[in-house]
Amino acid sequence: MATCAKFWLSLLVIKCVAGKDIPVGLLLPYDANYSYSMSQSKFNHKTCSSRFSAFRSARTSSSHSIYRSVYLFLGPVYGYSIAPVSRYAAYWNIPVITAGALETSFSEKSEYKTLTRVGLQYSEAATVFKHILIKYNWTNVALLYHGNPEGTPRSVCYMLMWPMLEMMIEYTGKPDVAFKRKFDENTEFNATKLLLEASLSARIIFLCASPDSMRKLMLSAHSLGYTNGEYVFFSIDLFGRKNDLARPWYDATKSLAENDRTKEAFKSVLSITLKKPNNQQYIQFSKEVKEKAKEEFPNVQYAEEEVNYFVGAFHDAVLLYAMALNKTLEVNGSLLNGLEVTHRMWNVSFNGVTGEVNIDDNGDRSTDYSLLGYNPSTDMFDTVGYYLGNKKKYQDVRAVYWPGGGTEAPPDMPTCGYDGSNCPDPTPFPPWIIVTIVFSLALVVICGFGLLIYRRYRQESELNSMTWRIRSEDIVLTTRKALNKYGSGQVGGGERYHGDYRFSLLSMSTMPLLPKQSLMAKMSLNRARASTVNSIQRVPSARIAGPSGHEAHLTNRRDSRISYLSVDSLSAMDTGIMGKQVQLFTQTAVYTVTNSVVALKSIPVRTVTVNRAFLMEIKNMKNLQSDHIVRFIGVSLDPNHEYIVTEYCQKGSLQDILENEQIKLDMVFKHSLILDVAKGMDYLHSSVIRYHGNLKSTNCVVDSRFVLKITDFGLTSLRTCNQKKNSNEQEDKYQICKRKLWTAPELLDYDVAPTVHACQKGDIYSFAIICQEVIYRMGVFYLRENETLSPEDVIDHLRKDSNFRPTFEDEDCARPEEAALVRRCWATDPLDRPDFAHVKNSYRRFMKQSDTKGGNLVDNLLSRMEQYANNLESLVEERTADYLEQKQKAEDLLYMMLPKSIAEQLVKGLSVKAEWFDEVTIYFSDICGFTALSAASSPMEVVALLNDLYTTFDHILEELDVYKVETIGDAYMVVSGLPNKNGINHAREIARMSLKLLEAVKTFTIRHKPDEQLKLRIGMHSGPVCAGVVGLKMPRYCLFGDTVNTASRMESNGEALKIHVSPSTKLLLDKFGTFELKLRGDVEMKGKGKVTTYWLLGERPEVEVTANMEKLKSSHKSLAFRSSSNCVSTIPEEGISDLEPTFTKRNTENSANIASVPQHNNNKPKHTTFKDDAVEFRNDAAYTPLLNGYAESNGDSLCSKV
Repeated sequence: MATCAKFWLSLLVIKCVAGKDIPVGLLLPYDANYSYSMSQSKFNHKTCSSRFSAFRSARTSSSHSIYRSVYLFLGPVYGYSIAPVSRYAAYWNIPVITAGALETSFSEKSEYKTLTRVGLQYSEAATVFKHILIKYNWTNVALLYHGNPEGTPRSVCYMLMWPMLEMMIEYTGKPDVAFKRKFDENTEFNATKLLLEASLSARIIFLCASPDSMRKLMLSAHSLGYTNGEYVFFSIDLFGRKNDLARPWYDATKSLAENDRTKEAFKSVLSITLKKPNNQQYIQFSKEVKEKAKEEFPNVQYAEEEVNYFVGAFHDAVLLYAMALNKTLEVNGSLLNGLEVTHRMWNVSFNGVTGEVNIDDNGDRSTDYSLLGYNPSTDMFDTVGYYLGNKKKYQDVRAVYWPGGGTEAPPDMPTCGYDGSNCPDPTPFPPWIIVTIVFSLALVVICGFGLLIYRRYRQESELNSMTWRIRSEDIVLTTRKALNKYGSGQVGGGERYHGDYRFSLLSMSTMPLLPKQSLMAKMSLNRARASTVNSIQRVPSARIAGPSGHEAHLTNRRDSRISYLSVDSLSAMDTGIMGKQVQLFTQTAVYTVTNSVVALKSIPVRTVTVNRAFLMEIKNMKNLQSDHIVRFIGVSLDPNHEYIVTEYCQKGSLQDILENEQIKLDMVFKHSLILDVAKGMDYLHSSVIRYHGNLKSTNCVVDSRFVLKITDFGLTSLRTCNQKKNSNEQEDKYQICKRKLWTAPELLDYDVAPTVHACQKGDIYSFAIICQEVIYRMGVFYLRENETLSPEDVIDHLRKDSNFRPTFEDEDCARPEEAALVRRCWATDPLDRPDFAHVKNSYRRFMKQSDTKGGNLVDNLLSRMEQYANNLESLVEERTADYLEQKQKAEDLLYMMLPKSIAEQLVKGLSVKAEWFDEVTIYFSDICGFTALSAASSPMEVVALLNDLYTTFDHILEELDVYKVETIGDAYMVVSGLPNKNGINHAREIARMSLKLLEAVKTFTIRHKPDEQLKLRIGMHSGPVCAGVVGLKMPRYCLFGDTVNTASRMESNGEALKIHVSPSTKLLLDKFGTFELKLRGDVEMKGKGKVTTYWLLGERPEVEVTANMEKLKSSHKSLAFRSSSNCVSTIPEEGISDLEPTFTKRNTENSANIASVPQHNNNKPKHTTFKDDAVEFRNDAAYTPLLNGYAESNGDSLCSKV
């Protein structure tokens, strides 16, 4: 047959294009079982595919030697092969003509741009059946069809049933057909059971199966009495041979009696098939084809008068292509421009060997069909009517034979009903019974009308009463106090409530701790501990949603997925423990009308049209009453307060519970949660809402009694607005794909709203994904073999392979039946998925089998509570350790803000009283020319400069006994001698610090001005001050007194790179004898008058004296020491033993290891010098001896004992 097709192709191509060969690639299967296989074809060039291998077909066609040399691809026929070939051909710009590609998806020419179909389509066969239903006013139809097992190519009947089902849903307006059932004819199936089940829902039964299975089904129908004229059976045999179509009951292997019995059954069958061409041209064509086939293949014989449908279709395909080539040559077009040639084959009509060929503007042929029925006069099946594809019209040829002697088509709903319950009792009633019945009926009718009017009036009253409307004044955004009052937000372990924020559960091990919120009145941390124990932790590069309702983007602990938490979430999570999981909350408020906490969901639109449709949606939502459905309270439509208000569930979402590893869930608990989901969805599907459409674990919430409830459904008008808004916004692809992980594959790319039936089947798929999520607790769509797949990768896999599913093994379930049920729920074919009523009953059975207590509801709840209580002891220990850790961190932070002694008083809950200090030394400094430097620098550069400088200063301060009071701009204030008193050492500490800071400034480099030198101006003064903590907001440890003012004056009257010292500080420094000071003179100071001040130049290194005091005592009666002012101090000999002399040496260039010791001899002082191993004494101004108990009273007076 294929050879004959090639024969006609070669002849017509040469005829159309004179003098030029048009190479054509013919795509045929290898399998010799097909009459158009490679082994039964002869032609010049061969391009073949395996039996059903789309890959091999595409690979062969894409070879360089083929696609560079062919002008046209003819074939293949099988859908799985033609799809990749058409895609490659579109890319190579080569036309493809086929008599196959019957599937509906090939009508999408945006993908198959150069494909032209000259054969029939399954969708058109469904249209034929629709016209027949319309003619006889039938709406209830049962579909029984053959389907291959899972994992094998889909059957022809399945491909035909899908457009048939869509047609029925569109035609009847119902979510599904009256009855449908798939069976595998390759295995033993119970035909009687199938027909009995179908008879309870329909009288019009559409059958799609092989001839043998058809005979088996019809014999069973005949045995059941369904062939008496009350039932009508339809069969479809598109490519049947003429003899088989005329006698579909006949089987040569059966006896005559059996064939006669089968014939009686088939009298109730109407068969849809292709209209056979009967013109003279087709008869001649068939004759020539058979002659050519006999010549080329002597072993092949045709048993029919006409040849196979595909032979004629491919012949007309060659005619169509030749016409397109001629049109292209007429306009001087390129024959290699496949897209141009293809479009010239579309929207054309011509007479071919198969009759009138009509190619529409989509490149598909409008095919004619015949309806065959039994004809008593011929005792065979013949044509009852035709369906004309080009006219989209059905026309009768003769009257249909209805078994049982009927002249009209039987109704699809019997008078007595499907079960005969509507038939009246033939026994006559007495007159009084009739009167009573009539009176009762009249009364019932009147009451019914009255009730109907009342219900309508009440419904209108409810719609107009606006009880659903919630004023913004009645919604008070929740606080910690409100949650404690209403008992819904109390979090175990002193957890903190964070108001209106909505976040996710995630690991916080690498996130920084934020500072405390505030200190409470009287600076007592005990009063503030309740609200500041658990600090909020901030997620880097995260967005956190606030009251405006913008959604948060957060990083998850395991696979970067987001979950949302409620206030309580089993009280098992902390809000501020480093390295632990953090709990953050959904948007809630107190509804003052009922004094209860409610959940708020923001409405993204500012204007909502309140029409009747919207009010009916609201009414339907308020009428929902179920333990497993979140109760709808109302809607707030006030400006800036647009919310959907619903019941608040304290334990968070199902995903929160699954991701909390501290919560232990056994299989009974998991089954209980899954059963709650099934119960809620079963109720929702049976209600007026009918479907959810967005079922996922985050939309399953748990209340305080551990009852799971379904939320986020209904109110399609508001959610449609939300979807429209989101579609206009640029959204992250990761977030889009993440939300689709629960979506059924067939609903991933819906451009229009899917049907209710599709949404219900999509909910079943989403439920299966939730079951896998609950069983494994490893996140949504967990893949054990490849855990690194991102949501985008998962969605791409689903689009490419609709059989792609997450990991789900039998051994991970309590029993194999559960695993089988889940796999049915996410079956690729939506028709194979069960409903929620079946799922609910199955899980009830699972729980009864696994629960030793018999599945008692109270026992089950007590078991849940007991399991939850067992977790508390370990949680308390962990919380205590975490609390102590955070408490230590908080105290360390507090010690950095306040002196440790003051902070310890605050930690103990004591009030800090102001304290008087008799003597301290205060340091002030600023930067000369800082104003000009700031004007020449950017604010960021100024901040960087001060940060670098003060960081250097702070490091120096750590080595000394000083306390940094504050920094204001370029001013730096330090004090020593408080809060811990240190005698007179405060002057020495401040002096040493000043010298070190001055030295550090000289080597300090400004990052943005490295060539400039900072000029630090320092002033210091000693005196009494009063110190204490001031303020509640950002409390400060402040100093008060004239000493502070004087120290500030010392700094402001100083000079750059110099240390200005007051007289009082100078006196203290002189007592140490190690500091070099230079008299500056009298300085006029504001409020002080003239003050004699000094410059601090440096400090001399200390040298400890180890002189032998016994030697001094034996050699001298007394020691006289001369001071720098030439004063002489005489010390009695007996006093030397009580003294510990300490000598400090100045850094002078001319200093020698000589010490001058005045010796009293004969009561006359003499100046003598001697050299000791440890230290040399010399009576020189370069040396200033110090002994305990002796010091200079001033620079010019004699040394005196203090």
